Amino acid sequence: PPPPPSIHIHIISDNLSHKTINDDTHRYNTMLHTAAKKSSASPPCAVDKITSPPSDGLPSVIAEENCVLQPSLGKPVPGTSNDLNSNVEKSSPLPPDSSSSSVAGSLDWTNLGVNNAVPPLFFPCDVIPLSRNDDGREINPFHTPGEIEKMEELVIVGTHGQKITRIGGLERCGSLKSLVLRSHLIPKMEGMYPYLATGNLTHLELYDNSIGALEQLGVSGNGVGGKGERSGVTTVGGALKTLDMSYNVIRDMGPVAFCPNLLELYLANNKIKTLVGLRDLKFLKKVDLGANRIRIMDGNELSGMSELEELWLGKNKIEKIEGIENLTKLRRLDVQSNRLTTIENLSSQIDTLEELYLSHNAIDDFGASSHPSSLSLPFSRLTVIDLSRNKLTSVRPFAHLSACLEDLWISGNDIRTFEDVRPLSNLNSLDTLYLEYNPLQKEFEYRKKLKEMIPSLNQIDADPVIDRTDSGGMNTVGGRDITTVAANNWRSCPQDTADFLKLKQREVLELAEKQQ
Repeated sequence: PPPPPSIHIHIISDNLSHKTINDDTHRYNTMLHTAAKKSSASPPCAVDKITSPPSDGLPSVIAEENCVLQPSLGKPVPGTSNDLNSNVEKSSPLPPDSSSSSVAGSLDWTNLGVNNAVPPLFFPCDVIPLSRNDDGREINPFHTPGEIEKMEELVIVGTHGQKITRIGGLERCGSLKSLVLRSHLIPKMEGMYPYLATGNLTHLELYDNSIGALEQLGVSGNGVGGKGERSGVTTVGGALKTLDMSYNVIRDMGPVAFCPNLLELYLANNKIKTLVGLRDLKFLKKVDLGANRIRIMDGNELSGMSELEELWLGKNKIEKIEGIENLTKLRRLDVQSNRLTTIENLSSQIDTLEELYLSHNAIDDFGASSHPSSLSLPFSRLTVIDLSRNKLTSVRPFAHLSACLEDLWISGNDIRTFEDVRPLSNLNSLDTLYLEYNPLQKEFEYRKKLKEMIPSLNQIDADPVIDRTDSGGMNTVGGRDITTVAANNWRSCPQDTADFLKLKQREVLELAEKQQ
């Protein structure tokens, strides 16, 4: 084929320095020619020069002369029939099919960053799943008149090869109420201002991306903004009810203060060190800040969330439960995988707390019940306690919770004898008990003795409790009668019967091994 016309391409990248411009120029030329060979197409035009990075810090490409820009690939290609994107019609606005032999379809996203590989430029319109119209034909809403204007929800999950690298192209989505862009390679929240400022967007989820800052949230300078008010000033993002920015690289959560109407906030698995911006979020009901670097539960920030029902702070570096005195509606508290040695400051939750998760800490018997505001309080609604992987040697801290406790998880502690468990015999409502990975588990007839000691149990560790009675030759699982059937028909049995037969078969095998 004839060679492509002579054109010049300027590649702009934030990953370049003046010292390495010549080397990077050679590398880009090599990369483009290698891609062309893999796609059985003629080599694309060579890179002429590399310029300084743009203000937004994102890689972009500017083409000159006779060049066609393919948004789905993020780089210009010669306007010939034998170019790198020969499988895409020039007049078609749709992105290339991921199953084709184009570069976009064959990219290995798991190797990005290796040898300074630069991802192509993808917008939401390039990777949006096709939908069907009234005639049953597949359409791209972005390129179908009237479709994108009336769209209220946009969900694109980047788990099938093509990933969004920049937010944009949503200018006509004036009715958008929910935007979900999960598992992509978005480095910034740029381009979000028009949708946050309209006041229509109430659900924003940018889970699992590469976002480093909560940008575009703040005071509107032109008087156009969301429906939320902060200090009498209309704010961009004020209409948001749910904000999920988990699994990013955010270090400062302060801009959440500009979303005063938030009901749910998810910032798990980021790089946050301090609680900031929560004080004025008085409508929040659920906050997830797990897997960060938080050391202190700052009462100044937590005190304003009077409606909060769930607080998740697992996998941080917290040494003390504090700052929750004003959270009088808290139902679930999670501070597992931290550095706790005592349980304290739970007085305000005595009538509301339902679930308490404190596993993987260093809490012993004294630390669990010695403090006046610890587990020694007479909680009226506490149904689930998780203190697995701590330093407990008995169950005495829970003995007084007879009216409400249903699930007790204390696996992986140092409980050694049945006498250490006997205080649980007064818990009439206890349904599930996890004691595995304690020395007690090795005792003879461990499950049988626990059931005799605590008659209300229907599950010990991961297995249901089986009661065998002599009345009519019936057997029960979890207090319910089941019909005895042949062991080889257990797959067609009700679930309870199948569980019973599996466990009975296991017991026979264990008994045979002991006899041998």
